[in-house]
Amino acid sequence: MAGPAWELLYPAMIRSVAIRFFFDALAWLVGRPPAETSPEPQKAESILLFKPDGIGDYILWTAFFQEVARGWPQAKVTLLCCAPTGELARVMFPKWEIIEIPKRPKNIPAFLWMLLKNPSLYKIQRHELLIDLRPHRASWELLYVIVLRADQKIGLERSASTFRGTPLPEKRFFNILIPQPPSDPVERENLGCEELRLVGSLLSFFGKFLKHGTTPDLRSFIWPSLSMPSGKRFWVIGPFSGNSIRDYPLLKWKEVMKKLASQVLPPDQLLICGAASQHATAEAFRKTLGETLPVKNLCGSLGLGETAGLLLEAEMVFATESALAHMSVALRRPTVAILGGGHYGLFAPWGTTIAPVHWIQNQVDCYGCNWSCIQPRVVCIQDISPAEVSIKAVDLFSR
Repeated sequence: MAGPAWELLYPAMIRSVAIRFFFDALAWLVGRPPAETSPEPQKAESILLFKPDGIGDYILWTAFFQEVARGWPQAKVTLLCCAPTGELARVMFPKWEIIEIPKRPKNIPAFLWMLLKNPSLYKIQRHELLIDLRPHRASWELLYVIVLRADQKIGLERSASTFRGTPLPEKRFFNILIPQPPSDPVERENLGCEELRLVGSLLSFFGKFLKHGTTPDLRSFIWPSLSMPSGKRFWVIGPFSGNSIRDYPLLKWKEVMKKLASQVLPPDQLLICGAASQHATAEAFRKTLGETLPVKNLCGSLGLGETAGLLLEAEMVFATESALAHMSVALRRPTVAILGGGHYGLFAPWGTTIAPVHWIQNQVDCYGCNWSCIQPRVVCIQDISPAEVSIKAVDLFSR
């Protein structure tokens, strides 16, 4: 066989065989004992939870964290998460040890470099039980399972529907691998996202700890409250996401606000929320909105806990597919969220049966692209009209 096709295929085959050989060798060296020889997870006295993902991912798993707190009240629990998620976790679980680690590296060299810069990661004390909460592991991320020490290691089995790559001997690294459940149309209709179905699957594994369902509810925690002027009404807008490809154009947000100001009683103030890195863009946005509504730019001024406290008092929340949207829905605030097609069905829409929320989407044939957009522009987001957004917002006001 010869030609361009073979020239492209040959390096991929070499890489696949090399990865397989590398992890087979690792499995032989550090393979785990079979599950039946391990202690019962429900009796563990020290638990290490591993969730190195974004803020929205953390929020979607809060029902599981709450069940751990209820089911193992006397256990020493350590949560490994990425900054700034630890700020939420410290408010929610003050008795736990919260350790923030760097963002997940993209390959093996980056992982090894991260270990060199953060030796405390592999010096974390040994626990009786490790629960790996990553449903979408890349192949090399099994190295985390080796570095993190525990007598028993439980993880979610990777699903062929969410991961394509070299098959690996994962069962040799974990004592127990819990299969990801097949998609159930009824459950998807009720939950609205695959991630919450995985939460339910893991909770079901622990049986007696499944008491309060899987949908996140952040209302029971005491969030820092901001001193807002008494009697003042305000809306919150988070026009940015962690990836600019998911952002709704600012000019269209301006048109939405202009339409709403003529249809409903305008707020005393519109508050822009976001990260410090978004402050300059938000400031330009604030100036363009000034002729329509009184606006204040809070980007970089609030921590996550303070943002939660602010959302609790908001009359209406507008957001992209972002952490702010997940927080607002989990706090049961009236929320209008612009939802793209990159991860549609994995993380959103959810909460539609329990919260006053509209996830606004423009479904096109290329949904499920994992944000590798094949269009000249992001039509699934940018073609959503301001009129549709304002209509959905008016609907929430009318409720």
